[in-house]
Amino acid sequence: MENPIVENKKKYIGVLGAFALSIGTAIGWGSFVVTGSDYLSEAGLLGSMIGIVLGALLMGVIAYCYHYMMNKVPDSGGIYSFVKHTFNGDHAFLASWFLIIVYTGILWANVTSVALFSRFLLGNVFQFGRLYTIAGYDVYIGEVLLCAGVLFLIGGLTFLNKKITTRIAFGLAAIFISAIIFVTLFCLVAQNGFSFSEAAFAPTGKNQFGQIMSVLAMTPWAFIGFESISHSTGSFSFKTKRTIIILLVSLFVATMMYILLCTISVLAHPDVYSSWYDYITNNREAGIMGIPPFFVAHYYMGDAGVAIFGIALFAIIATSIIGNIYALTNLIHRMAEDGLFPKAFTYVNKNDIPVNVRVVVIGLTFFAIFLGRATIGFIVDVNNIGGVIVYTYVSACAAFVGFRKRERVAMVFGILGIVSSIVFGIAHLAPIFTTEEKFANETFIVFIIFSLVGFAFFTMNLRKDTKGTFGNSSIVWIGFSILITFFSGMWIIERSKSVHGTLLAEIQAYYESLHGGQPDKSYLAALEANADYKNMTGIITLIVIVSLTLLILFLTLYFVKENEKKHKQQLDTVSVIANRDALTGVGNNRAYVANERRIIAKLANDPNYEFGIVVCDVNDLKYINDRYGHDYGDEYIRKACHSICLNYKMSPVFRVGGDEFVVILEGADYENREALLAKLQEMSLENTKQENGIVIASGMATKGVLDDFNAVFHKADKLMYAHKEELKKKRPSHNLR
Repeated sequence: MENPIVENKKKYIGVLGAFALSIGTAIGWGSFVVTGSDYLSEAGLLGSMIGIVLGALLMGVIAYCYHYMMNKVPDSGGIYSFVKHTFNGDHAFLASWFLIIVYTGILWANVTSVALFSRFLLGNVFQFGRLYTIAGYDVYIGEVLLCAGVLFLIGGLTFLNKKITTRIAFGLAAIFISAIIFVTLFCLVAQNGFSFSEAAFAPTGKNQFGQIMSVLAMTPWAFIGFESISHSTGSFSFKTKRTIIILLVSLFVATMMYILLCTISVLAHPDVYSSWYDYITNNREAGIMGIPPFFVAHYYMGDAGVAIFGIALFAIIATSIIGNIYALTNLIHRMAEDGLFPKAFTYVNKNDIPVNVRVVVIGLTFFAIFLGRATIGFIVDVNNIGGVIVYTYVSACAAFVGFRKRERVAMVFGILGIVSSIVFGIAHLAPIFTTEEKFANETFIVFIIFSLVGFAFFTMNLRKDTKGTFGNSSIVWIGFSILITFFSGMWIIERSKSVHGTLLAEIQAYYESLHGGQPDKSYLAALEANADYKNMTGIITLIVIVSLTLLILFLTLYFVKENEKKHKQQLDTVSVIANRDALTGVGNNRAYVANERRIIAKLANDPNYEFGIVVCDVNDLKYINDRYGHDYGDEYIRKACHSICLNYKMSPVFRVGGDEFVVILEGADYENREALLAKLQEMSLENTKQENGIVIASGMATKGVLDDFNAVFHKADKLMYAHKEELKKKRPSHNLR
């Protein structure tokens, strides 16, 4: 576990600014659309309210987990820093990659929603210069220019002084909230005779609990982004202890906005529809009738209501764009500091703005405008999955850190957060295993593509990782591979169902067109052959996806092993350097202590283990240093060490003091110990006859029956001093010590 980083950033985000970024990122364009198309159509008004409130309560648990981790790891990395600090870099990358997908999807969706809403509110004013059609959605140059204009206008604000930007964001959020409250209350007062009991639940045939669960399953999508301020923690001008209030207030306001927009959506319906449910589920109208909240506002307030809601819509889209750009760029910037993105992404200007990252994010968003609104919708569908993964991770962080620090409240909330995330996941993924259609095939494809790109991106970074930050949890990537394979399998199943359904529809339509005539068997065979071809291409695609996944997994595990080898080599090199005497190259005192422990451990297992110790002391060193200098003295020590090593070729030699050496005798040298000692002492005796001959006093002892390591050493040391005294008498002129 890493130590948390306390950043020295400029403190520019106050409480109101943090609230604006939180609520703005949590609520966006979808608040005007999804409330009707998904919430009300699935569960009615009361069912939607209950589902939203339950979801908000569960999100309150997640909010505490974020608050706890923001106080424990107060830097601007958010989920990346939390997970890296708590677990490791692998988990941190996985969680952050999905959050990048989520924030990117929300940002792109808000920018491209401008074109969508312009069609309802302004008609075909910007539908000129048709470029092409993607997924059934016509892309016009006029709408591209409109979206680009909004992107560059709002995105440009993020390059201003941060205090100014956050104040603008708060003002926009206040406009949105005030407008929704005012218009909804006005319409509630103005309506007459509406039966709320009739709108309580949707007449779908599904039981009330199932309807509520359908809304609950959308909770991650509805609220994700409220935690975006965790990526600006280092810039708070207030104490992080206050973040829990900001997060909970943000959740409360978001909940109220969703409930109010659901409420206003059922207060009226066009005369061509029989009921609010008929209007919500079968609405294919153009103009303001295509957006229930706008229709109701116009129904009771006229053009003024449409104008107020139009301003509110622009305000929340702008706030969401600002919040997501802030969160996304801060997250990527923090990851770039660990080498996961280009070094250029670490640059910040004098106002502490990560300019390069922000330019790239806005540039990619501009490119996304050309993909068309429908394609962006598929990306947004992945957000629920990403939200579940991210919230599970932050809850696990809180639970783990709380357990380690024995802080029970954090541990309990962390566990509850994990359970809440699992509930979200089950509620969202359960329809996949039933006949109920939930995900479009394109959603599976988007998830698979983003996952493979992230997997490959991590592998590329793993290859150049020199610090050992990543590649520490192979199980993460094995599990990720299984997840990709699972979604690939679900995609091929859903695709096969779609192909089969299309085939049956084509055959039925063909027979109806015959009016009793004889069918053309070759035509029917062609239809079946076309269906078989589509199924075959799907299977081939599945094989390619699984093969790519396994290839990337293999490369990841390979690079993990290679990095482990390099890391071990580095550790071995460091260990060798740390245990080597710089002057002589033999083991130093640290290495001697390690070998002492090794022998003691052997004695513990085998009390009769045989070994010996030779203690050596280089004589005349003071005389050499005084007469010839310390450089010559160092060379004298090296030569003495060389002589000892030549004598004891099969045993480790250690320099344990300035002129003191120890040899631990084992194996062959132990067997020949008497002859080797005699040889060394004979050499020293001969060298006393030379002016500068190498003279080494030595003493040897072997383990007795009751001896431990220290006892053997002390016996050898005592014998060495006795030999030293004998050698002094042989060369008194050197003033031997």
